[in-house]
Formats: sequence, structure tokens, C-alpha cells
Amino acid sequence: MGGGLAGLTAAYRLSESGFDVTVLERDGELGGLAKAINIDGFPIDVYYHHAFSSDAALWGLCAELGLSGSVRWLKSPMGYLTDGKVYQFGTIASLLKFKPLGIADKIRFITSTLKLKSERDLGKLEGFTADEWLRRHAGERVYEVIWKPLLVQKFGPRYDKIGITFIARKVQQRSETRKLGQESLAYMEGSFGLITDALAGRIRSNGGEIRTGANVTRISRDGDALVVEDNKTKTRFDKVVATFAPGVLKGLCDFPAEYRGGLDKLEHMAVICAMLIAKKPVSGIYWLNVGDNSFPFGAVVEHTNLWGPEHYGGRHITYISKYLSPDDPVYKSKDKDILGLFYRHIKRINPLFDGEKDVTKALVFRSMYAQPFITAGYGAIKPGIKTPVEGLYWVSTSHIYPEDRGVNYSIKLGMEVSDLVKRGY
Repeated sequence: MGGGLAGLTAAYRLSESGFDVTVLERDGELGGLAKAINIDGFPIDVYYHHAFSSDAALWGLCAELGLSGSVRWLKSPMGYLTDGKVYQFGTIASLLKFKPLGIADKIRFITSTLKLKSERDLGKLEGFTADEWLRRHAGERVYEVIWKPLLVQKFGPRYDKIGITFIARKVQQRSETRKLGQESLAYMEGSFGLITDALAGRIRSNGGEIRTGANVTRISRDGDALVVEDNKTKTRFDKVVATFAPGVLKGLCDFPAEYRGGLDKLEHMAVICAMLIAKKPVSGIYWLNVGDNSFPFGAVVEHTNLWGPEHYGGRHITYISKYLSPDDPVYKSKDKDILGLFYRHIKRINPLFDGEKDVTKALVFRSMYAQPFITAGYGAIKPGIKTPVEGLYWVSTSHIYPEDRGVNYSIKLGMEVSDLVKRGY
């Protein structure tokens, strides 16, 4: 259940092992957060994506599917906005030129980052919030200038509850993909939708069935089978793999009270992501972290500063993302209001960029369960893959911890759950 990368990977692996597989996807298209759409003849990811050299599950799957030849390794200029100015950021050379921090603070930033990078036993960090750990090891100035604004942009007013393990894995992941001080990231020529298409093709060629537009409403046990009801039909299955968010799963099945209580502890941040297709770029930076909380968004990701505009007929593609509580009224704002808000503040970054004139097409996407709320001690509430309902397995972004969300770890979860099903665990 669920046609994102975790669900499709699990279905593919099981179909390869001789299982009779059916995929149920609520939307009209497959892919989930890794979905791509076609705009003016060009495939474009709905949400921004890139990959790291350490993404072993992704590269292994690409090799299996014959997609390795579509991988491109690219320079990825990073930036940081603070005090109304955009700085190059992400390398030692750029840090030395970063004026908001003095020499002593730069040294503390480097030493604290190295401490996180070298900590391989993240269990040692489990009990600490990012707020307390970074204040202590990086210092107040570094925390207030760099880390706190980013935490606030991502997690809102409860930023001080986030565990330091969330930051630690991000630091480690970044460091694993640096070459000679320059971060090198991977993109797939033709979009990451290539993986979705290839998995779906293999599932079908193995005799599997894929049903889109199938909104699952109920899962129940009936003798030795699980009955899955959707808006179209009821189907009996021996085993079921769910890839839904915990809040969705909770409403589908009669779980014991204790298990339901555990699901209630798994919170998420929603995201609004605007895709702008424009005549010109906003800047020369691929990933701009916005360290100024007066901006209504946390990141400006100029995709065509990674994978050039020549691949899109000269168009420049920029994503602007805002994380917020699913209950925030802004989440339900009209697209035109969100775009108007974003355009006004993009002009603060580049006064010569006029959203109303320079953007030829704009789309706004939303996901209610985009980012798990990773509190200190999250390991104690991280759910297992096997549920109390016999034959029902579950994987989601809530299971990825201590890793961060991404294409690689969705694939890895799909592999893990398929292995459990095959072993009859």
C-alpha cells in the first residue's frame, strides 16, 4: 500500500522472489515524494532531489535497473543568507570569508562540526537536544547565527525539542560526499522519476498488478487473510506492507490501545514547496539556506544551478520550501497567496528578480507528512516494522531515524521490509 519508492522497492523485490504482488496507490501517479511530472516536454521532479556518494542502496538499485548510466555527478554551490546578505557557504574557504562569525567562533564551528562528523555511535547523543548540545559545543554566537535560524525554519516554535542526532547525521552525510573541499552531488538525467518508472515496469513484467487511484480506507483480519478495502474494491492478501504516515495508518486498522498511543507520539512537519519555472535565475547558488526568520521560507533550491537550464530548453527551475505545522492555516492558503508572499521575499534576495514578470509557470505542492519531528530520545519511540496485526508490516519516514529522509533511505526501507516478508518474520 503506497506507490512511493519504499512501496515500489518492496513490491519489486518481492515480485523478483516469486510473490504475487499488488500495489495500491491513492494518487493517479506513482512516486510519492519522488514523483516527477512533465512540463513542456521536460521531466521535472515535483520536489527537489539529489543524492550522495554514500547512498549505497540507491546506487545498488540503479545498477539492478540499468540506470547507472543516467547518474550525473555535479558541483553544488551552497549558500547561507543572514543579515540580508547571501554568503557562499559549505567549504573551509567560504567559512573563512564568512563575516558574521569572528575567528574564535569559526574555530568553534569547525571543531563542533568535526565532533559530530566523527561520532559513529549516535546512541551517545540520543538524550541531547540540538539546542543544548550546540550551545555548549559550538557556542552562543555560532548557534544564534547559524544553527538556531535553521532549526526554527524547519521545526517552528518547538525547535528546541529536536535531537542533536538529526544535525549529526546531516553533517556526516554532507562530509561523506565532499571532494577536495567541493561538495559533489548526484542527479539523474531525466529526473528521479526514472527509478519509479523502472520499478513499475519490473513489477508488471514479473506479473504484478499496480492500481492507481486506490484510496485505502480499511484493513481488517479475516481468518488467515488480511482484507484491504479501498474506494474501488475489497481484496484479500496473505501479507500487507503499508507505507503510510502514522496518522494515516492509525485510522485504517483496529490496533491495540498501547500501539495506537505509540503512533500518536510520531509527529511530522508539513511542507509547502513552490516550483518556479523562470526566464532567469535568482542567484548562482544551488542550495541557499535562509538563516533569517523574517523570511517565510527556509530554503531556495535552484535546481538548474545543479543540472543546467540547457536541459530544460533554457528555463530556470527554482524550488522554494516552507516547513510548518500541519495545523498552520498557511498550509491551506491559496496558491496565488503563497506565490505572492514568496515573490515579495525573493526580491529581498535579488531585487532584479520579479516573480510576476520573470516566472513563466509556477506550481505549488504540499505534503502533510514531509518531515518527522525528531525529538531528543527519538530512538525510544521509533516504531518497528512489524505491527501487532499478523501479516501487516509498516515502513514510513518515521522509521528512517537516525538517517534523514531521502531517496536512498526510502529504497533501503523497501528492501528491509521485503526481506522480513520473505523470511516470514
